[in-house]
Amino acid sequence: MSLTMEDKKKCSDLYYWATKRHISPDDWNEAAANQLAILYAELSKCSAAMGFVPQPAGMKPGWRYLNMRVYDILKEKITGNGKIFESCLIVIGSKYISAIEIALME
Repeated sequence: MSLTMEDKKKCSDLYYWATKRHISPDDWNEAAANQLAILYAELSKCSAAMGFVPQPAGMKPGWRYLNMRVYDILKEKITGNGKIFESCLIVIGSKYISAIEIALME
């Protein structure tokens, strides 16, 4: 099952919330979405404020985890309460954002 346009829009929103940079939904692919899922899985480990976000089952989270579990919870917390895990974004984001951008070029 590939990414739907709705999945791609969610990826764009999640990427924007993490980086304050916009990537068009049309540019997202599964490889980039999977990297984004890893970024948010690592953020959830880092941030006590995200402790209520369910951890992905298995070794490596994928885009389905990102869109099914994380999106709605984070949308409410980030847009409603401002910067809840800024220090984690700085540390974790610097590691994974380049991997996402490379995957977008595939």
